[in-house]
Amino acid sequence: MNILKSAKKITAAIAPHLPKEVRQKGIGVMFWHLPATKAFLITVLFGFFSGAVGGMVINSSPFDEWLWGPNSPINSRNRSVESGAGRVLPRDVLAKKSVGSLVTFYRQSAMVGKENVPRPEDAMGVGFFVTSDGWLATARSAIGKMNKNELAAISFDNQVLEIEAIVFDPISDIALVKVKGGNSNSLPFVLNDYYDTGATLFVPSVNAGMEQSEILLNNYFHAKAKSDYYKSSERLYRFGLLNKSFEKKMFGTPVVTSKGEIAGVLIGENVFVRASLIDSALKSVVKSKEIERVYLGAHFVEAGALIGLSKKQDSGVKITNLEKNSPLLPLGLKIGDLLVSINNENITPLRSLPDILADYLPGTQVEIKYSRGGVEKIVVAELGKIK
Repeated sequence: MNILKSAKKITAAIAPHLPKEVRQKGIGVMFWHLPATKAFLITVLFGFFSGAVGGMVINSSPFDEWLWGPNSPINSRNRSVESGAGRVLPRDVLAKKSVGSLVTFYRQSAMVGKENVPRPEDAMGVGFFVTSDGWLATARSAIGKMNKNELAAISFDNQVLEIEAIVFDPISDIALVKVKGGNSNSLPFVLNDYYDTGATLFVPSVNAGMEQSEILLNNYFHAKAKSDYYKSSERLYRFGLLNKSFEKKMFGTPVVTSKGEIAGVLIGENVFVRASLIDSALKSVVKSKEIERVYLGAHFVEAGALIGLSKKQDSGVKITNLEKNSPLLPLGLKIGDLLVSINNENITPLRSLPDILADYLPGTQVEIKYSRGGVEKIVVAELGKIK
């Protein structure tokens, strides 16, 4: 009887809003219905299972590749600097691959002595293998105007290479040289050759190894006079700029990333042509035995260099002259029109008109957007070929 009275007192002490089961079974059941208790139990169970699963995943190779691989979220922030799929190479491996791709150019007249090896001080410039079957890239200044019979090529291990052909790019200062045989140390092109300011690049040398430099500008162009602002659609004028200068004998050397990929070719003391232009030239010469470049026949000045235009107008180029064979003339374009884009790619200081046109082959039809009196129009033009 006393027990029943005690039970009634406990039940009566429990708040009437609680579930019937709690009010009937007593205060002990109430503990398990508290929100804090439920949250605590859920946390313990979740921690146990996530710890078990996480231990299995983190020790697996697929997870390791996802976290630390070339496409990992950790490494993704570096893709704007180096876009290749490979990993960053140790410095000794990078030097071996890069230096192993080098070829030094000399005049044939410098090939003297029993061993037929010229003196280092007679070097004119450098080239490097871009294919395993004997194609080299270099700078026009590294070989001058010499033909294949006047030029000598010596590999990094002092082997004399027979030159079969020399092809010059009509829109830039790069040249391609074909030698007999090949080289297994040919370097791949980087996928994205536009770099952040301060990105680290390397310039290999047979004598000095790997010299490190940094990007100052992606779209460098130097104007000494007012006339330098007037450009042609058939001549490259914006380049990559390094913060370190190199001697003339280094012209034609590759500029490489830490992954051993070609970022460009050195054509001046600290100026280089980007890899995409070498790549397009190589594809053309392999296909047609010459570097075919498109012809638009437009002379222009960049909108950003013009006084009187809106400060926001930093893209596009204003036509200052059209050549008589320009494919733009039959379409009604004239001096004063503002070319805005090619196939929806805006013309900017980072991607100049010659840069964009270098991606196309002669005979390609492209949509050209232009503006006249503030009204934009689109025409379709068939790109010609530089002769």
